[in-house]
Amino acid sequence: MKRTTTKRLAAEIMFVVGIGMLTACSSSGSSGSASSSGSASSSGSASSSGSASSSGSASSSGSASSSGSSGLASSSGSSGTSVPTVDILNLANVPALTDIVDGITSGLKAEYGANGIKIDSEDANGDVGVAQTIASQFVGDKPDVIATVATASLQAVLNKTKTIPVMFAAVSDPVTAGAVKSLNGSTGTNVSGIYNVNPIGDVLDLTKEMVPNNNKVGILYNPGESNSVTAMKLAIADAEARHMVIVKAPVNSSNDVESGAQSLIGKVGSIIVIDDTTVVTGQAGVFQVARAAHIPVFTTVEDSVTAGAIVGVGASAKATGEELAQMIIKELKGTKPGDIPLQPEPKADLFVNKTAASATGFTIPASVLSRATVVTDGK
Repeated sequence: MKRTTTKRLAAEIMFVVGIGMLTACSSSGSSGSASSSGSASSSGSASSSGSASSSGSASSSGSASSSGSSGLASSSGSSGTSVPTVDILNLANVPALTDIVDGITSGLKAEYGANGIKIDSEDANGDVGVAQTIASQFVGDKPDVIATVATASLQAVLNKTKTIPVMFAAVSDPVTAGAVKSLNGSTGTNVSGIYNVNPIGDVLDLTKEMVPNNNKVGILYNPGESNSVTAMKLAIADAEARHMVIVKAPVNSSNDVESGAQSLIGKVGSIIVIDDTTVVTGQAGVFQVARAAHIPVFTTVEDSVTAGAIVGVGASAKATGEELAQMIIKELKGTKPGDIPLQPEPKADLFVNKTAASATGFTIPASVLSRATVVTDGK
């Protein structure tokens, strides 16, 4: 459902026209005619447009984009009965996140049907300020549930409401993010969701197996994302346990990612793309730089393998979204979010991209191919 001020203006104009018709009919002295016009105004397009305007009242100055809705203009089905409403705030239009949104949407529609639930899904194009604007709009809409994808989206919504049920995904450390006090059990608040399980240790093991003479690994991360800071700390600890060294390349925006990757050349024997929205948004620059230098790129993000990493360990993003949909359905059927235990993301898979390996001048060992869950000939 796209939010535009144009819809609101149209609704207001049509409402005024409807009032004018009522007034004109009333002044003619024909009570039957006035009643007929009133009926048209009540159930006609003016009322329908007003409902659409109400559910999309504020626009985010064009920066936010809509990424799929149920197409319903109001929270009532064709029979006039109320349908549940779910708003989804996604931080960025990247596959690692949009696949989660797709999983949420498909899971909800499988339960309620295409017309049995109202879904408003928007993304902030990687802009935290826009995410905060959308969060304000969603809270003003008062949906049954707000689903968030990525840490910044969750924080934006929680800054606006402590009462509307909030379900999250794509959050590595909800404790540090301030969303929950513990990962164990239910929260007792308006929040629940699925947290990431970082497979960085497994990825480091793969780098040792596949690049045996390498003990220095480069990782790009955004120090402004609590999610990424936590992931970096874990990577350093896991690397030390394996007698490896992490070379950090901090980046503040997706525009810095390619130059960040360039800064690692000559210092490391491999690069790992971690679950960092800033880095994943600009990861094409990492693959380009690494291939030119014949340095293999590993990842903890499923979709980064399809995009150009040679090997990755991670959970399916769509499966994560489908699991979150089931948690949302529980809430819609009466279970309070604070009584729904937090869940880890689905079991990680081993992904291999033979095309990317070949482009890097690297051959995937048979021992790795035999263990792979998914083998792709992606980019």
